[in-house]
Amino acid sequence: MEKLRDKLIVIKDEVIKIDKKAPFNIIIDRINNLVTNKIGENRFTSRLMNLKSNNAHSGLYDDEQKALIIEIDSILDELENLSTEQLNNKSMKEKLIILLTKQKEFGDALKLKLEHTFNSEQLSELITQYRLWDKINREVLEKAYEQKQLFRMYSSISYLGNINVAKESFQSKRDELIECLPKKVAHLNIAINHTSSLRNIDLLPFDEKIKTIDTNLKTKITDMKKLFVSHASIDKAKIEPLIDLIVVIGVPYSQIFFSSSPASGVGLGENIFERLKKELSSDVFALFILSKNFYSSAVCLCEMGAVWIKSSKQIPILIPPFKFSDMKGVFPNSLGFNINDKDQLNSFKIELETNFNLIPIHLTWWETKRDEYLKKINEII
Repeated sequence: MEKLRDKLIVIKDEVIKIDKKAPFNIIIDRINNLVTNKIGENRFTSRLMNLKSNNAHSGLYDDEQKALIIEIDSILDELENLSTEQLNNKSMKEKLIILLTKQKEFGDALKLKLEHTFNSEQLSELITQYRLWDKINREVLEKAYEQKQLFRMYSSISYLGNINVAKESFQSKRDELIECLPKKVAHLNIAINHTSSLRNIDLLPFDEKIKTIDTNLKTKITDMKKLFVSHASIDKAKIEPLIDLIVVIGVPYSQIFFSSSPASGVGLGENIFERLKKELSSDVFALFILSKNFYSSAVCLCEMGAVWIKSSKQIPILIPPFKFSDMKGVFPNSLGFNINDKDQLNSFKIELETNFNLIPIHLTWWETKRDEYLKKINEII
């Protein structure tokens, strides 16, 4: 099923890039043969044959190109549903092996694509795919096993860089992939073999909402330009350790807007509301630091709606004893975490790395700084 879907995706790419002299019927026949030979789904083939009978000529017109792309997308969506139905009948162990195998196969495809990457535009697209792929791998390896050795080993794979090469250059970005991608693919292979020897009771019910890379790529991530920290100024002392931890993860002060800090907030004599208008855009990642003080502040409540609408990603973070049941306004209860939640801080780190295109820091260093933060914040709250 997965190979069928991969082939259809390749055909779709060809259709998007195709010249108008290409024979429409031959493209239809290729898709038709793939679907019929692999799964024999009449509802797919009949729709394709209908497209073919209505377009019996040698050229491909714009409207036919669009119709064909829509039909391929429809088939891909239905195949995704078929795969999901089949997956639901599998054991926890079987589901995990299937997911890891999909990730490994996509990693192999990324390696092949890397060999044919010759310009910045190609590299940028590849890096976007790599980041999504890597994020999924981390989430699965962290959440699916009782023992965390596989996650720790995977997370320790990092690129130290080259002091003679500029960090943001084409060479540096490509060298990181050349260094890390093969190692991470090899580690997934180790994970698959190891999982095969485990029992279901050795595994945890990982989040089945985690989707494979090909599904996630339907929504492209845009690099965030700013981290906006919405908070009550009276909570400043409780939030500053979190800001320090965010900087450790790799987000520079220049990309953080924390109004209570002279280094990353509003300047002396500056109009705060004019500054808010300037900072808010579609490239903003918003953190809402929620507490009783936040909901007691008219300024915070006014700011909350505007930031939620103008930002492209939002995460509420709660300061205990404030609870999820106390949340009001725009926040769904399924979002957010407590400011001292150790496990969710790990996921938060991955979110920042993914959305700000950061090179992950070494796992041991992260765990040291995270635990220092937790000790400090638990003494404050």
